[in-house]
Amino acid sequence: MLPHRDCPSTLPAQKRLRFQHPPDTSTTSPASIPRRRQLAASQIATLPVAMIWSNVRILPLLALIAITLGVASSEHAFATEPSVQPYYVRENEPGPILNCMFSETYRNRDRYEPEWTRVVAGTPKLLTRDSTVFLKNDYTLFEDAATGEYNLQIKIVNFERDNGQFFCSLLDRETGDQILSTPAKVMVVVPPSPPTITVQPSQPVKENDFVTIHCESSGGNPPPKFAWIFNNQSVVPESWYQDKSESAPRATSISVLQWRVNAADNGAYLTCQIWNDAMQKDEFRAVETNRLNVLFAPRVSVGPTSDYSVEEGEPVELTCEAEGNPVPNQFEWLHVSTGEHMTGKQWKFIADKKMRGDFRCTAVNSIDTGAAKLNVNVYYGPEITVPKVANPAEGDQLTLDCDVDANPPPEQIMWTGPGGFTHLGPKLTIDSINRDHTGNFTCQANNAFALFSTGDTVVQRTGASSTLVDVKRKPGAAIITASQTSVNVGDILTLSCTADDPGSPEAKYRWSTPATHGIFSQQLEFNRQTITVSKAALSDNGLYRCVAFNDIGQGDEAVMKIVVIEPARISRPLSESRVMTSGDVDASIDCEAVGYPQPNIRWTKNGLPVNEASNPHWVIQAHPTQTSCNDGEYCPWSVVSSLRFFETVEWSDKGNYTCIAENGNTGPLSQDSTILNVVHEPVILNEKFPTEALAAADVASVAKISCIVSARPEPKFVWMRDGSELDESDSRFSVHSSKLYNRFDEFESILEINDVAESDMGAYVCKAVNGQSGAKSAEVIINLQHKSKPQIPRGIQLHKASPTNIVVSWKPGFDGGDHQYFEIEYRIGNPWTNENSKSNPTTFILDENNATTIVTYENDQSTPRARRSPKMVSLLVHNLTLLTPMTVYWYRIRARNAYGYSDWSPIASAMTLDVTESVDIQPPTSLLYFANDQKIVFEPTRFNNDSCLLLYISGNDDSSSLSTTAGIWRALGCFPADQPVQHVEPAEHFKARFCQRNDLAVCSSSVEILVANSVMAKQWTLTIIIPIVIIVLLILLMLTLIIFCCKIRLTPARREKAKQKFTTVVGDPERAEVSGPIQPGDSKNTIHGSQTDSGVFTLGSLPNHAQQGNQAPSFENGFTGDSENGADSWHNSSDEHFNYNNDPYLQDYNNQFTTASPDFTQQPPPTNYQYFEGGTPFDKIDTVVPQGGISSGDENDAGSENGSASGGRVMREIIV
Repeated sequence: MLPHRDCPSTLPAQKRLRFQHPPDTSTTSPASIPRRRQLAASQIATLPVAMIWSNVRILPLLALIAITLGVASSEHAFATEPSVQPYYVRENEPGPILNCMFSETYRNRDRYEPEWTRVVAGTPKLLTRDSTVFLKNDYTLFEDAATGEYNLQIKIVNFERDNGQFFCSLLDRETGDQILSTPAKVMVVVPPSPPTITVQPSQPVKENDFVTIHCESSGGNPPPKFAWIFNNQSVVPESWYQDKSESAPRATSISVLQWRVNAADNGAYLTCQIWNDAMQKDEFRAVETNRLNVLFAPRVSVGPTSDYSVEEGEPVELTCEAEGNPVPNQFEWLHVSTGEHMTGKQWKFIADKKMRGDFRCTAVNSIDTGAAKLNVNVYYGPEITVPKVANPAEGDQLTLDCDVDANPPPEQIMWTGPGGFTHLGPKLTIDSINRDHTGNFTCQANNAFALFSTGDTVVQRTGASSTLVDVKRKPGAAIITASQTSVNVGDILTLSCTADDPGSPEAKYRWSTPATHGIFSQQLEFNRQTITVSKAALSDNGLYRCVAFNDIGQGDEAVMKIVVIEPARISRPLSESRVMTSGDVDASIDCEAVGYPQPNIRWTKNGLPVNEASNPHWVIQAHPTQTSCNDGEYCPWSVVSSLRFFETVEWSDKGNYTCIAENGNTGPLSQDSTILNVVHEPVILNEKFPTEALAAADVASVAKISCIVSARPEPKFVWMRDGSELDESDSRFSVHSSKLYNRFDEFESILEINDVAESDMGAYVCKAVNGQSGAKSAEVIINLQHKSKPQIPRGIQLHKASPTNIVVSWKPGFDGGDHQYFEIEYRIGNPWTNENSKSNPTTFILDENNATTIVTYENDQSTPRARRSPKMVSLLVHNLTLLTPMTVYWYRIRARNAYGYSDWSPIASAMTLDVTESVDIQPPTSLLYFANDQKIVFEPTRFNNDSCLLLYISGNDDSSSLSTTAGIWRALGCFPADQPVQHVEPAEHFKARFCQRNDLAVCSSSVEILVANSVMAKQWTLTIIIPIVIIVLLILLMLTLIIFCCKIRLTPARREKAKQKFTTVVGDPERAEVSGPIQPGDSKNTIHGSQTDSGVFTLGSLPNHAQQGNQAPSFENGFTGDSENGADSWHNSSDEHFNYNNDPYLQDYNNQFTTASPDFTQQPPPTNYQYFEGGTPFDKIDTVVPQGGISSGDENDAGSENGSASGGRVMREIIV
């Protein structure tokens, strides 16, 4: 229930009843006595006449009081009087003391007689006279003649007896005057009876009817106060009701409430509350009325809002709600502008332009009708109407109009066209059209609006429509597309021709093919956009031309070469098997294939490619010949490929050889295989660790010693120990020999020793002989030892690398006689120093199940013959994934079995590759490094979790902090792309790129910045200052030369004289250039003239202080291997300001003429260097010193032997 529209919202504070004596009036001023007399007289005058006449016996007393009031003295008779405030008391409780004290003048009892008189219900009663109490059971008198005190106390309060007024008075015996005090009003409070509603509506009332409600209560003293409260706690204003009470005590009190009801009062009820002084402050007695039944017409509300903004095509739902009594039972919607209507509370439809405007909902009940309306504003993006096609000729004027329908109106209308053409406004005019205007001209408009469904978010809408401007023109260049440019004989070939500009009218096409002998045919089948060769033949090889044309002209032709392939096939099958003998000379395996184009034949052995480039033992020769046919040059080729074994056939050449023929054909390749067996003496295949074969067993267990041999024919095995053949009659020893399954001519003999004793440990010899080479046999010593921890893995190396992967390979060591596992551990390298970082390593546990085995060829370098025989070896590899690009990783491997761990392998390092740049990922637009904060800020930031920022650093050769990574980029890591990168130490170069977080190999292009440090600042300073100094010196030199030339203008005679002098000193200036080095001799090497004008510079000799034996190797450009010491090796005491390093003459002679002394004709041997980390070698670098080094320096002026023998000279004459 809503608060009443005219009522305050809170109840007024009620007076709390307190039973107390009135305040002491002993200090009452004399001036108040006449006023009190008048008050007393007025109170007596109010007594009803009937009551006075009914009490005839007290008439003389009342007459006396009246006379006394008329003649009473004006002197002050009372020092203390009863309080003017009522004395509130309760029945059957001790009553109050009524105070009365006479002034000193009136204390003479001989003259003045004191009295107490009670008036209840208009009837007076004399209670005391002088010291006499007439009702001693009811009252007590407290008097003191000396002080004038004359107080009266009610012993036990009785409502009928004491609810009235008490007067203290003096009777003047001489004059007969009666002096009265202020009356003491004793109020005996009695709670009212519970209120009742006596009058209220019993039938429904209509809105604005006048309603009356009565609330009654009886028996209360004083009469109760009324308050009316609605059920929503709003208080009814006092002006709405009137309280009536009878004058008699404990009479009935009535409150009459009247007001006009409205719709808000429907269903409301009121509470009538009463209270009097007999009740506590917060204590009320209340009664509720019946609920009001107010009949009113419907009050209608519509939604969702009065101004409803929607977008065309958006679902719309209008709702209509109504309050009424009775409840409305009929609802109807009406669209005002169209007259369309809908019955019901809801109207659902799809927003359309025609449905915008006012919608009114009407509700009906039995009282009346009610209505409300809302406005639906249907917004829609621009709808553009332009001509579909315009077909002007070149030079015509073109006008296009753009008709835009939008709500709200568009903010901007713009035309765009080919070549970046733009124009603002709805009307576009081009004065002179040309072929470059061919294309779509698009009119685009946009508007913006806010919707009810989007709240405050403004929606942008854009509309566009295009006109195809097709300028009449000839077609452009033709473009040929084919289903495939290489097809097999018999396949279908389809070629299509288009033009980069189809022209107007639209282009037609004609073809020139090998079938038309290169001529553009007029036949219908060659005058279409697409041609098809149903069954390709070799004669269809060649050039296919297409040209586009129309009535205006023709464009440039297109050419495509089609290759028709006769798939290569093996024309001469290989035999299933072949047998050769080890040592055979000029042996080969031949394979023939036929096809067009010329087939290429490649070979594999046991599934691995035969690569003659990596192993000179194999020589592959191809002998192609072309057959003759009617198709001219397009005839099949026959190729015979010979796989030859260099020098002699080796035992390791056995195996399965496959020749594969291919010539670019699609589909499966033609191949054939043969098994080659090689007759050879036994060859031991046991692996050695590193110099002996090993086997292991525990004492009291069974030992199995394996001996593996390759031989043809099958060998015979003999086991020996301590020079004697083992006695097979010993039950503890047994030998089992067999051919190895799926291996070529390989056999295994296993010596089993039961119940191994300590004495069984040691060396065993396995001998194998197969009757070849007479008494020769192959043998191997196999050392039986106790089971132990495995050996260190061997040959740790990088197998393959990618941006996020490193594949490492290794050879297992001896397993110690037990199944072994491998632990591979890697750490990320420090990008600043390229050293092994102290970060926690990542470790993998591997065995045959999760490590991959690969087979490859390996050359045995032990003997020249072994180098010619590649053997297959097995390696274990493991792929380290989820790595960071351009990052160095340090790794090592160890083996373990049940008996312990091997030592770690030497630490190796590998670096991941750089990423693949993707154009689909946008790169950073800026990259800034703040040195003080050590952070990198980049734009734009990305707030999704799919991207990260891959950050690189690099230094130069002068950087001490990046000396090991100078000039090489290193990745710091991939950091979140939504915030700056913090805690980045300074570097000279940074670059960054965005990468996919789940695949760091796919990244954007990079952005690079250069960070200046102290070294670079110095370099930049020199870069700026040195050119300025050089320019100033050049200007001064030019001025000096000009002045010098002006002063020394010579006459012709003087010139001739100077020329003769110059020739004498220097020589003939017309002589030919020196074209070769001057051989060393005993004369001086330098011809002295004017040092500032001319001279001969000698290169190639050693400085006098240099030691021949320690001469550093030189390189082609004159620098030694040490960049820092290069300047020292070129030291010259007389010409320190010259730098010969980049002298073109030096380079010219260095490339052509170099003479070495006999002491230096031999090239120094290569030097091997090893890099150690904590005593562990990591890599080996072979350094080769090139021949022909050149050095410079002054020769000994005395022409000593040492000077002449130091080396040849290269001379260049410089003539100014």
